Amino acid sequence: MKRATRRSPTCQTVLFSTLFSLSFAGLYKVMAGTLLHYAALAGQLHSDAPG
Repeated sequence: MKRATRRSPTCQTVLFSTLFSLSFAGLYKVMAGTLLHYAALAGQLHSDAPG
């Protein structure tokens, strides 16, 4: 088993980096969506405000 894990460290690294980038992209999407949502809410409040 040790030989198998030592033989393919690149595959493990690629898999880990892919999972990490995917999770990071998901987190970024959620953060961007929340920011856009709050920006839209702020814009609505701004447009509703008189003057």
